[in-house]
Amino acid sequence: MLDKALVSFLMINRVFRAIRMHKQGVVRMLITISVGIVCLAACVLLDYVTSPTYKRFKDEEVPSSVGYPAGWKLKSLSEQVKILKRHFPLLDVSHAEELAMAYQHNGALVLPDGMDGLVVIPKYMAVAKEVGSADWPAYNRAMALLISVIKKTRTDFVLYADGLGPNNERLSKSARRFYEAQKDVPGDVLVIPVQTGLFHRGRSFRRARALFAPNEFDLDAFAIGCVILTHPERLRNADALWIDCAGTETQDLGKILSMFGMGFSNTSGWGFENNELRYVSYKLRVDFAHPGFGPGSTVLF
Repeated sequence: MLDKALVSFLMINRVFRAIRMHKQGVVRMLITISVGIVCLAACVLLDYVTSPTYKRFKDEEVPSSVGYPAGWKLKSLSEQVKILKRHFPLLDVSHAEELAMAYQHNGALVLPDGMDGLVVIPKYMAVAKEVGSADWPAYNRAMALLISVIKKTRTDFVLYADGLGPNNERLSKSARRFYEAQKDVPGDVLVIPVQTGLFHRGRSFRRARALFAPNEFDLDAFAIGCVILTHPERLRNADALWIDCAGTETQDLGKILSMFGMGFSNTSGWGFENNELRYVSYKLRVDFAHPGFGPGSTVLF
């Protein structure tokens, strides 16, 4: 606090020195306003940088009692693999059981706190190969194919999106780091622990990130969508917790700005409402906290 007070004092002192140096009223006013804004911004930034991570965005968390459907649990790995192969027949799933062994200790499954269990997620690069057009990046091609598959399996599915291409969606830095860490995993699928919102329910996704464990990562819309594909009962009633997909950044300022990599400050989510399975890829803001929503995540050993 003393350091912050000293910085504030020095900046305010500069304001008064600038006023004394300039005689004209308009110039004095402009300098006062400009330096004042800089002073305020610097203090806010300093407070953010020096505050403990767990205190950040603490007002973006609301109480929640919304949970998962009664009796719901993740399927066995073999069941998940069977469903994925049905829809993506070219996937190499031969390493799935081997990958799951990383979470076994003395014959028992050991997972980080808060995880629902193990899921099998196709690598988006492998799924993208099943889409002929190379006009979009691999992630966007994989997402578009997944959406088309879910449309065929769920007659109640409704897409709420301005579009699925690179001008509308992209992976977050956290999700990119996660996939980069998995690049040497053999085969075409990942076997990872996940929680589909319950552990961070009621929190905005940036609040959830502030509370992430060091080895915890955002889950993106493709990964969560694959969980919904293999576990459709997770979202079949309006009482079920929605899943924020903070690993996918979505556009909020328009397609022109997105061409320059700007404006991707929103996120997307999967949920069930009005008898519809919904994928919503807009309007979920970085500060959005709601008792019916929870950011999904994974933890790597």
